Amino acid sequence: QNCSSLTSLDVSNFNTSNVTDMQNMFSTCTSLTSLDASNFDTTNVTNMGTMFWKARALKSVDLSNWNTSSVTAMNGMFRECQELESASLGGWDVSQVNSFKNMFLETKKLGLLDLSSWKLKNNADIGGMLNLSTKNEDIKFLVVTNDTKLQQYGFANSNRTPATLTLDAKSGSFADGAVKTIKKYTVTPNEFKNAEQTIQS
Repeated sequence: QNCSSLTSLDVSNFNTSNVTDMQNMFSTCTSLTSLDASNFDTTNVTNMGTMFWKARALKSVDLSNWNTSSVTAMNGMFRECQELESASLGGWDVSQVNSFKNMFLETKKLGLLDLSSWKLKNNADIGGMLNLSTKNEDIKFLVVTNDTKLQQYGFANSNRTPATLTLDAKSGSFADGAVKTIKKYTVTPNEFKNAEQTIQS
């Protein structure tokens, strides 16, 4: 926290097996461009709120190996990570999380978000989770999910630009010979696997 001049950080040997609270751990590290925290043992962590808040130079994170089964708070976790283009979080168990509020707020360059394994609690707070304050037409946004709560997110008011997907003609062609496309904010993992995506960032 409060590490605004830090551009890189080696946390590969951190022993986090007994850590329960990671709130604000890398918050306001505004110059941090890369971080490999893939080896973190997060088995006992319950709070990841605002963990990367205002890490505005961070371009990608691969946290897919993290055990998040005990986490109850992810509010503001990547809030204002304005350069974040890639976040690998697809294997997470978020079944105990009560708040995702503002989790990806102002992640202006994030195009594809694979949340394939995520199953949210019915009463989980997702207010502002995926919102932008202003629209960015250049970044097409797509969430890969089976979760009903995420599929019903209020994208119309989020200022996100939907991705354009090419419909599958099943090895044939449509009657008029045209290429058919559809604009969508979410697809299921199965649909994503079979679709030709045209997300451009």
